[in-house]
This record gives sequence, C-alpha cells and structure tokens, in this order.
Amino acid sequence: MTTDYRADIDGLRAIAVLSVVGYHAFPRTVRGGFTGVDVFFVISGFLISGLIFQDLQRERFTFKRFYARRFRRIFPALIVLLAGGLVYGWFALAPDEYRELGKQSAAGAGFSSNILQWSQSGYFDQQATAKPLLHLWSLGVEEQFYIAWPIIIVMAYGRSVRLLYACCGLIFVSFAVSVMLTRSSPSAAFYLPMTRLWELLLGAILAYYFTIRPGAQGMDRNPSRRRADPLAWLGLLLIVTAFFVVDKHKAFPGWWSLLPTLGTALVIAAPGAWVNRTILANRPLVYIGLISYPLYLWHWALLTFARIANDGEELPKSWRLLAITIAFVLAWLTYVLVEKPIRFGGNRDAIPRLLVGSMAACGLAGGVIYFTDGCAFRYPTQIRALAAFRYDFERDFYEQAYRGGSCFLGVNGTFAEIGPQCVDQPDGDSRLVVLWGDSHAASLYPGLRAIQRPGQFRIAQFTASACPPLVGLQSERRANCKSFNDSVVEKLRSLRPEAVILEGHWALYRGSNGWPEFDVSVLRKTVQVLQEIGIRRIVVMGSLPTWKIYQPRVAFEIWRHHHVLEDRSKEFLDPAAFAADAVVRNAIAGTAAIFVSPIDLLCDAGACLISTDPHHATPVAWDNDHLSVAGSSLLANLALHSILGDREPRT
Repeated sequence: MTTDYRADIDGLRAIAVLSVVGYHAFPRTVRGGFTGVDVFFVISGFLISGLIFQDLQRERFTFKRFYARRFRRIFPALIVLLAGGLVYGWFALAPDEYRELGKQSAAGAGFSSNILQWSQSGYFDQQATAKPLLHLWSLGVEEQFYIAWPIIIVMAYGRSVRLLYACCGLIFVSFAVSVMLTRSSPSAAFYLPMTRLWELLLGAILAYYFTIRPGAQGMDRNPSRRRADPLAWLGLLLIVTAFFVVDKHKAFPGWWSLLPTLGTALVIAAPGAWVNRTILANRPLVYIGLISYPLYLWHWALLTFARIANDGEELPKSWRLLAITIAFVLAWLTYVLVEKPIRFGGNRDAIPRLLVGSMAACGLAGGVIYFTDGCAFRYPTQIRALAAFRYDFERDFYEQAYRGGSCFLGVNGTFAEIGPQCVDQPDGDSRLVVLWGDSHAASLYPGLRAIQRPGQFRIAQFTASACPPLVGLQSERRANCKSFNDSVVEKLRSLRPEAVILEGHWALYRGSNGWPEFDVSVLRKTVQVLQEIGIRRIVVMGSLPTWKIYQPRVAFEIWRHHHVLEDRSKEFLDPAAFAADAVVRNAIAGTAAIFVSPIDLLCDAGACLISTDPHHATPVAWDNDHLSVAGSSLLANLALHSILGDREPRT
C-alpha cells in the first residue's frame, strides 16, 4: 500500500479548471469547458474514496478524522471568498443584488447551492451572469455525496465484492436517472446530486481498483505500462473532445457526460503512461492544479462582479482577461497564505471547530443580508423603498397576476392545461375580451383585471411562455407552440369573443438562440384568420419598453449617479424594442387590426416611464421587460379606449 503523491492528478485538475475558466471567460471559444466540472467529480471520487480505503486498511478511519480533513481542505478558501464577496457587496452592490448575494452566500455556506439554483431555474429566473456564487453548485453536489458515501463504505468494508457490486449498481441507477431527467427536467438533471452520483462513484471504483481489490499495488501503481499509453491518450482525447464538441445547447449531462468522465477515468487508470508522466506532470501544469480550487472559486465571482459593474452588459475582452489575471493572483495568495497553513499546520482539533464557526458566521451574515432586503438601510429614506423593491414571484406569478400554471403555461404546457377559470363566466351582456400571446401578453392580464367593471367586459386568457400569437409558427424553444396557437384559434371559433388582444415580446423573436423568427406575413395571416372567424375587434399590441438592466434598478442607478429621482429615463433603454414596435406597426398597416403601441403610451420623446407614481417609486416593470402589477394597470387604463372602442381612460 502507498500514499505516494500523483503529480499527474494535479495536472488533470489544471486542465479541468482551465477549461471551466476558459468557458466562463470565452464561451464562444471553449464551448464545452463547463464539462471540466465533471472531470473534477471523477478526480474527487477517486482521491477521497482512496483516502477512506487507505485509512480503513490501516485501521485509523474515523468519521471525525474524515470530516476534519474535509473542513481543512474545503472551508478556508471558501470562507475567504464568501467573506470577501459580502464585504465587497456592502460597498458596491445595489440592495437587490446584495440580497441575492446574501441568499447565495447562505446556500454556499450550507453546501446547498445546487438546490438553490435548481429551485430558481425557470422562465423568469435571474440571469446566471448576475449570480456571483452560482458556481458553488458543484461543491454542494460533492459535499452532499460525502455525507452518505463514507457511511456506505464503512458498512460494506470487509465485503469488497459487495462494495464493488453496490458501486456498479448505484452507477447504473444514477446514470439512468441522469439520462431520463436530462430529457424531462434539464435543470434537475444538471443540479441534483443523484444525476452526478455516478461520476463520483466512477472515481471511487478506480480507487477500489488501486487500493483494496485483491492484488492492488497502490494509488500510483499501474501493473501494465504497455496498456497505459493507449488508455491515457484515449482518455485525453475524450476530455478535449468534450471541451469543444459539447455546448450549452446539447442535452447535458445525460449521454454527453460520458466524454469527460470516461476520459478522466482512463487517464487516472494509467499513472505510468507517457501522457501522465510528461504532459500532465509537468511543473507549470501541476502548479495550476495545486491552486485549482481557489482559482475555481475566484474566477466566476470576479467575472460576475465585473458584469454587474458594467450594467449587465457583456464584458469587453480586456476586462475578462484582467478578471482572470486577478483570479490567478488571488488564487495563488489564497493557496499560499490561507490553504497551506490551515490544511497542513496548526492545532488539529481547534482549527476544524474554528473553520465550522467561521463558515456558520458567513452563512448567518448572508441570511441577515437576505432578510433585510440587501441591507437597504444603507440608503436614504427617499430611495430606500425603490432600493429594496422585489417582485413577489410566488404571489404575483402563480396566484394573482400571471396565473402561472393554469392560464399562463410553461414551456412544456399544452392548451389542454388551460383551466376553466381562464375564461370568465357570462355576466349579462358583457362582451368577452381574449388575451392571447406569450409572457408579455400574460403581464397585461392584471391590468385588465384591475380596470374591469361588472357588466363592462369579461376576460379570457390564453398565454404561454415563448409562444407569440402567430398562427402556424414553429418554435425550437417551445415545440408545441404551433399546436397551442391552433387550439387557441379553435377555441375562439366557439367563444366568438368581441375583441382579441395579441401581444408578444416581438424584439425577442429574431431567429437566434432557438427563438423563432418573427415574420410579418405570419402576423398579417393571423389577423386575417381572426377576421374570418368573425372577431369584430382585433387589437395588436406593439413592444413593451425593454431595458438593458432590471427596470426597478434604472431609477436607483440614476439616483446613485446623479442623486435625483426621475419618473422617465432614456438611460438603459434597449433600442431593439423601439425597432420591433415599428415593425409590428408597419406589418398590420392596411389590415383590419388596430395597433396599440405601449411605447407610445409609456414613453415620451424617447424617455420611458420608470415609475407609475410621481410621489412614490413604483416600477412599471419588475424585470427587464415584464410589467409589474402597477405598470400593467397603468397601461391597461391608457389603452382601454383602443381595446374596447367606446371607453375613455379613467383617471
């Protein structure tokens, strides 16, 4: 038995971390660099399981010893990152950003970041590039694995065949779950530990082969050097192929995860190969491997903070290079000044307790920041409400405003899921107004409901995410968009409403990134179909004002830079919305449809409203482009006459 250090493993770590850093900094070049995390999983399973096996064979394994060693390895650099991020956020982040950072910090300190990211994933999820601690999801997966895995090993130790069979069985089940969930629930497949379990266990089986199987010669011994070279070359080829063939559009992890994981396993299984001894064990690569953990922690946080400072815009290449350079410097300092002294020195009993206490303090601080709305008290009273604004997603999306899950469907929903409550019951002679479209259409619903009066009009809502109201449109993002819209048309034939309102996020549908391409002829055809059905009033809404940052942040940013509160702004507006509005206007010119421009109603001389109340900051939209309840009510009131034809806007 031996515990000899394997330099080639650190070289493999270096390749993994460089691929991840490359992907985050230059995603168009290193398209599959995120698979470097899967390389880390296999390495971790190999090394940690090997240490457990060795301690068991030497009869010195205890759970206290195991977890103390984990604390010394994982906690120091993570504590520095969490504490540093929270201090930086106090001075540099707006309350909504700081609140999100607090939540991420609490989850990171509790090694549950993967669960948090999974729970947040969805149509209206905050952009990943605005989450400085998003990358801690992988630590969550690992540490959740190491809660149960040592117990399983200890229970099965001495029955090595049973342990091997148990590993193989768990690998099969975990991989099968990964493949199935990748198809049905990609976010769950990506973040949940069950779908990554097999990758860590793949490393564990290698550790079994090198340590406790009959005839094992140690972690750094390979009995057959002749077979080592082709194994290592094939493994390296699979890993590199994953970096440049897999991309974010592939169904991942699933079957594609076999490339980096099997490749890593093959390389680890061939310690004596030329690739391992010459390429992976070379000094520069090994040193990067030694600082790979703090480098992984720092690089994403720095890139994200830089994007936030750049108002969410894509970073120039020079900024990205600078951020990565700083990440390398901070990783080296963290390794030399923090990791090494704590991991290899000091009081063996006191330091783990101190680390646990420090981690708990970071988690507690994150929780306080979250529950105090990002420490909004840092700002003057007149801006505090705006600074602390947040959208009540559960209440407004599911219960009151959008009616998500029943009248506004997710990307996999079908028209059959539209509930009976989505069509108001007859009320005397009141006319029926149908709202049809995507999430922008759904954001009009609370406004229509707010201005509705008994006997005036009834509302029917047929809305689905990523599905504009265009007959015959095919959408890669939503496979059943065509059938959904066909079903809406059939429903309209039976309902015979007086008015139909069509609304879509027109600027989004440009035929890129899987979004369908907005064809003006299809819109004209849709209007014609509605006219043939006998719809008396066809209202086509243009583009909602769209902002480059979350709209509640616009007024706050203006105040932060100029110390004035404005009700309109030209800053941060996305010109694509204005262009799309003009396209829709021209598309239906000469048709039976009535065009209503939200931009005309909410904007003046190129400056758009950022508050519905001149005295109290009340955002018009809750994110970049979806109306808040107050914004929806304002727009509906302004557009009421155009929608019904015989009503004046109420004051």
